[in-house]
Amino acid sequence: MSKILIIEDNKDILYTNRTMLELNGYEVLSAESVGAGKKIFRETGNISLIILDIMLPDGNGLELCREIREDSDVRILFLSALDARRDVIEGFRAGGDDYLEKPYHLEELLMRVKSLTRRKNIGAPVHSFGNIEFREYSLGASCEGRDLSLRQKEYAILKFLCDNPDEFFTAKEIFEIVWSVTDSDSSEIQPFYNTVSSLKEKISETGVEILHEKPKGYRAALKK
Repeated sequence: MSKILIIEDNKDILYTNRTMLELNGYEVLSAESVGAGKKIFRETGNISLIILDIMLPDGNGLELCREIREDSDVRILFLSALDARRDVIEGFRAGGDDYLEKPYHLEELLMRVKSLTRRKNIGAPVHSFGNIEFREYSLGASCEGRDLSLRQKEYAILKFLCDNPDEFFTAKEIFEIVWSVTDSDSSEIQPFYNTVSSLKEKISETGVEILHEKPKGYRAALKK
């Protein structure tokens, strides 16, 4: 079974999550601070998933995620009880793979853990949505063997939306995630509209589409 590291300063949450995961066959390590979590991660091999709280007593989980992402593609699941919408955006921008808002059902946590630990961290992973396959390390995408010739921002938008197909994101939210900016205004996000227009054309024959609904925003979907 997979090895999981939980970094959580709430002792009750930490105990409950650790017990539940161990009962389901996972090997679980735990830490109550950024410093302790970083030490365990650096000294322990083959960790498949980090379950990471955002607010910790000696630092911020987002910053720890960014540091880990400099040389590791270990899966990271964020937990937080703060402003969920903003945390989702910041978590994905920092390099997180998934997000769960407190309070949550243990069954949902287990489902997310199972999904994330099924993905392999070795080699050049290929993930798919419909007929589109993503090659993460080369930032490329193809459909039934045909390369889509996506530019970097096109790839980032498509990958982000396909990773979160059940949720709408506004143009501003996507722009800030993909372009790594904060507090943008409407006059600054024209590059997003140009990029998503080009992207829609490139994926028009893949069976995947980008839906736009006002005022909800954009999401990826399989064509019916």
